[in-house]
Amino acid sequence: MDPNFKLLFDEMKKFNARFDEQSLRFDALELSITERSTSTIARIDVLESSHASFLGDLSRRVADLEAAPVDPQPLAVSTWLASLEACYADCDAEFSKRLADLEGLRVDIRAAADDRVASLEATTASLAA
Repeated sequence: MDPNFKLLFDEMKKFNARFDEQSLRFDALELSITERSTSTIARIDVLESSHASFLGDLSRRVADLEAAPVDPQPLAVSTWLASLEACYADCDAEFSKRLADLEGLRVDIRAAADDRVASLEATTASLAA
């Protein structure tokens, strides 16, 4: 065989090997894309099934809320207000009692001071006389 033809066939063989490598890479890529697609579809199916169950649960909860009476809130608020008013009345009574005690102390202090001032004035007047 002619050496030029042999060289030509060897170069063609190298090109074919490159095409075979590319073909293998594309086959692997196609396989990975297929696996990802299958995995994605499986995940979407799981999400759809969980969404359907959540939607059923949500509709049940909404139905329960619609069936429940609306009045418990005002009853709770009125009870809370009543307890606050009672607490305020107790605190107001305690404050009034303490204020009265303080006023009583102030009157007692002034009364004692007035007695001492009166006795000092009397003594001063008797000394001056």
